[in-house]
Amino acid sequence: MAVVRHNEKGDSSLRIDPHKMGLRGPITICVAFFGQHPDLCRRFLTHLYRFTPAASFSLRVGLNAVCPETLDLVQSAARQFGNIWIHSEPHNIYKSPLMAKLFSERPIESEWIVWFDDDSYPYRSDWLPGLKLKIQSQPEIDVWGNPFFTDADDAAINFIQSAAWYRGKPFDHVQPNGEWNERPILTFVEGGFWAAKTKVLQALHWPDPRLVQNEDDYIFGEALRQNGYRIGKYKSGIRISQAERRCPRDTPSSYGQPTQLAAAP
Repeated sequence: MAVVRHNEKGDSSLRIDPHKMGLRGPITICVAFFGQHPDLCRRFLTHLYRFTPAASFSLRVGLNAVCPETLDLVQSAARQFGNIWIHSEPHNIYKSPLMAKLFSERPIESEWIVWFDDDSYPYRSDWLPGLKLKIQSQPEIDVWGNPFFTDADDAAINFIQSAAWYRGKPFDHVQPNGEWNERPILTFVEGGFWAAKTKVLQALHWPDPRLVQNEDDYIFGEALRQNGYRIGKYKSGIRISQAERRCPRDTPSSYGQPTQLAAAP
């Protein structure tokens, strides 16, 4: 995987107008925890509340067949901070179905939703002010995150072309560096962390109900492109996917695995 380095230096001079679009009231942060990994839960909650004022967000936590220690950590945080809503599944229903429940079971009133996988977390107190500054200064961007692109295999193409959100746009073949790619490419933001306009997720009825666990980020990127939505690069103050993959070996694939992942500049 090619990696593009990003300037991670903090900026203490951020100036944000709270009356601009997307900045009224707390944002909504969503995270999903799975299985026997209380260490990841503890790390996320510790970093989130250390580097983010509790009054600036509401947290929706999805629990997918978690161990008692993880459940206790989340419930303790809910009692301590008072801004957590929990949805718990006794059996593993996989990432995308759990995401759908977090997005839809209670109305979301914030204009933006931030998604974290359990192995991603903030590590600087300017991560949210920086994100808000991006939202304010570039209102035309609909989703912020860490962009990548990948070749689209035939299974991915068939999946996309049969989607309710597919608009018939020809697939892209031009890489971000301008080079022509023989296979169609999918440009997307890394699934471990992203921020999206709530109205965009609602317009797409995201996540696609056919998605299970893997490939959701690739497909999200193409759903955005098909509908004229734009992505921008932001990962400042965030560590993304900081653990080995933990999917059970029998995790079903949504459509098949694309190949050759590369970072977009």
